[in-house]
Amino acid sequence: MAALIVRCAIVIAALSPIWRRLYIEHFWVRARATVIRVDREPVRGGEVSGWGWVPTIEYYADGKRWIFPKSRFWPLLEYRVGDQFDILYNPRKPWRCIYDGWFHWILVAMFTGGLGIVVLLKPF
Repeated sequence: MAALIVRCAIVIAALSPIWRRLYIEHFWVRARATVIRVDREPVRGGEVSGWGWVPTIEYYADGKRWIFPKSRFWPLLEYRVGDQFDILYNPRKPWRCIYDGWFHWILVAMFTGGLGIVVLLKPF
C-alpha cells in the first residue's frame, strides 16, 4: 500500500508543471511584449557566476505600460531589441508574466518524472 501511495505522489509531482501551465493558459491573458533593451549584467547563482544578457521587455496590461527586466526569460536569448513575442500575464497581478511557450514546462515535467522513475526503481 505504501508503494502505491509513493507512486501516486510521484505521478502527481511529475504532472504538476503541466497542470500549472494549463491553469495559466486558461486563466491568464495573452499579450504582445517588445524587447526594449538588452543589458549585460553580472549573474551570480550557486557555484556559477559570470556575465549574462538581461533583456528588458515592455507590454501593455490593464491599461498601463509595464516595463520589466526579465533575467529568467531564457527564451529571449534569440531576440533582439524591437522584436515582439507572445506572453501571458495574470489579470489580477499584471506585473506577473511568463513567456508563452511549453518547452520549459515539459522539460520540468520530464525531469520530475525522471526522478520519479529513479525512485520507483529503487527497492523499498
